[in-house]
Amino acid sequence: MARRNTLFILLLAIFIVLQQGTNAVPEPERCNRQVRPACDENPCTCDPRSNFGEQYANVFFYNATINKCQPQGEAQNCNGFGEEDLCNRLCVRAAAA
Repeated sequence: MARRNTLFILLLAIFIVLQQGTNAVPEPERCNRQVRPACDENPCTCDPRSNFGEQYANVFFYNATINKCQPQGEAQNCNGFGEEDLCNRLCVRAAAA
């Protein structure tokens, strides 16, 4: 019984070590267009409220909580789209059937 518990604890520790960083919050600067104009990562995963500049009514951002694009996005944020249609095409997930 003790060997089984030891094995379980060892495997659990290995699993935890391997999982570190898999769900980590990305560095905010990767979403700043002033630093990285290309926005080479998925813009939909960027925090829409990173304070990278002013918020504008004609800039849309993807809200992952409600799976919807909304106005008042930050122009310098990679999660800031000049067209609502573009935001919808890139980010909004289809409803599960």
